[in-house]
Parts: sequence; C-alpha cells; structure tokens
Amino acid sequence: MGDLVRTRAPGGLFWEILVVIIGNAVILVLEGMIVAIQVVRLQYYEFFSKFFTETGTLFSPFRFEYPKE
Repeated sequence: MGDLVRTRAPGGLFWEILVVIIGNAVILVLEGMIVAIQVVRLQYYEFFSKFFTETGTLFSPFRFEYPKE
C-alpha cells in the first residue's frame, strides 16, 4: 500500500511513510487484542473451571417488604 500511495499521490514519500506507520499501529493493536482475548479465555474457561469449587451460600437479593393494608 505504501508503494501504491507513493506512486499515485503528490508528496508520495510522506504519504508512504504515514501509511506504513498507521498500518503497523493497526496491526499491533489487533495482535494485542488477540493476545488479550486468548489470555482471558484461558483464565476463565480452563484455569477457573479447573480449580473452582462451589462453596458458600446461595445468593438471594434484598427485597423490601411492604406493609399490608
């Protein structure tokens, strides 16, 4: 894409460098998101389900009791 921009746009070298920098930034962000998603998946689905034991009391939400008339 950098070569395409350099040959077709006025001031092509500037736009080529800009396209390369922005393109690399997008790739880094996407790769970081992939790594983060995989880490969360490993923690919650494999690690958490392997060592979690259900202990404690059942959750019951707080409710107001209205006076009867």
